[in-house]
Amino acid sequence: ALTRALRFQCHLVFEKEGMPPVCEHHALIVIGPQDHGPPPPVPILVCIRTEQSSHPGSRALSVIHSWYGTVFDIQKSRAEETGAIFLRAWPEWDSVELDLDADRPVQVLWYGTPTERRVEILRSIQKEIGIEEPVGFLSGEDKRAALLDAKIALVVHAYYAGGSEPFRYVEAGSCGALVVAEAAPDTYPWVAGDHFVSATSDVLPQVLRRCLEKWSETRRVRELAYCISSPAATTRTAAETIL
Repeated sequence: ALTRALRFQCHLVFEKEGMPPVCEHHALIVIGPQDHGPPPPVPILVCIRTEQSSHPGSRALSVIHSWYGTVFDIQKSRAEETGAIFLRAWPEWDSVELDLDADRPVQVLWYGTPTERRVEILRSIQKEIGIEEPVGFLSGEDKRAALLDAKIALVVHAYYAGGSEPFRYVEAGSCGALVVAEAAPDTYPWVAGDHFVSATSDVLPQVLRRCLEKWSETRRVRELAYCISSPAATTRTAAETIL
């Protein structure tokens, strides 16, 4: 989405391939740097941070900022702390023709890395209300298709109760799924009750059951969530700032 918005030739290099050759590029934009080292010296360096602050592979923010001239961040508190540019939203897909009233065959979708904490909470939820099996890591079109099929996108924090997964809110909201999430300290611009449903882990089963039973009443929440996750907020805005 970013390379389309920039409207000039871009060479995509994914993390496992390592950094691109130095001499071939005028600008380097790295999304979500974790384990690789400093970027090569090119005229324009941009970092776009997408990980949770609790991610075990995340380097110290001061180190990241020392490497790049411009840093974007999708977490408001982290952006304010480090002087990064806060990305109001960052949808992965900007071409979905969304029908909020379409049939959604999957009741509750959870996707991601199955940490010990998540597995324990998901098992307790499955035991109580019998939701679908977690699908694990998803990306690209597989993730979009799964979210378009899901009524509820469940967010469970990876490592501790006070975590935050802002990118999941954007992904689910841009596909019309209702976000039901563990309570988090920083969800701006998402507001609990307006854009998503928030609950502590011990009452998630009851909250999920209630949302499914009153599904028609969730439309307004999903509509407001889509409005702040839609393309108008977004990738193009970030691209224009980079330019």
